[in-house]
Amino acid sequence: MRTEQARGVCPGTHEDEACALPSGRHEGEASTECREGAVSRSGAQTGRCVPALFSLGDEEMTRGACEVRGWCPGEPDADALAPLENVGNFTVFLRTDVRFPGMRDKFGRTFDVTNANGTEPTLGWNLFTLDEILTMGGVSYEDVKATGADLQMNIYYDCDLDNALEACVPRMPFEVMRIDTADSSLSHGYNARWLSAVKGDGPKASKGTKFDENADTRALVKASGPRIRVSITGVGRRFDLEQPKNRSWRRDAKRRAFDL
Repeated sequence: MRTEQARGVCPGTHEDEACALPSGRHEGEASTECREGAVSRSGAQTGRCVPALFSLGDEEMTRGACEVRGWCPGEPDADALAPLENVGNFTVFLRTDVRFPGMRDKFGRTFDVTNANGTEPTLGWNLFTLDEILTMGGVSYEDVKATGADLQMNIYYDCDLDNALEACVPRMPFEVMRIDTADSSLSHGYNARWLSAVKGDGPKASKGTKFDENADTRALVKASGPRIRVSITGVGRRFDLEQPKNRSWRRDAKRRAFDL
């Protein structure tokens, strides 16, 4: 969702900035519900209650809103969704580097299992589509394309280091779990905001909006999508003649996160 904005005064757009507009009150009259100087989600309130357009389904209606000074127009309270198509076929190339510092070969070198350098992308091994990763966690892209999702992926190694290092491979499929609260009425999924430049003349002033002269402009972008946190855990074992039992070393979690 992209909102082009400029500095000025305008009606607040969020539910907590609504105010009553009785028929006997003049437009812009001071309101006891709007406090001058109070900072709300859209900006600093001027203390006036002004008419504002809002959408209710397919209809546009007018209600009272506290006037604010800040970036105008404010970000809509309801998201205008425009999901990208075919995102489920985007691919993720995973590279891992696992070391067992408690284990050394006969030359004193630490056991190191890596595909970080020179490894060719191979579908189903280190290259996966987003649909495939979501399916590992019982999630489909259709479930999360509107709100996003916060996912935890665990890559687990269980290695017999008496064998060749090539045999030390992660357990497949990976463990993927959704960790955001999918049924929360307050906040669920995953989204991020960033700013970008505005091309052309900038935003157009709507009813109740007045931009400052030579006002600065910007575009506020809100995007939703899956965020995948990657952790690597596991254990490595080898037989040791110097001790009457096998030696083992457990790999602590190493976390990485990336967003799509």
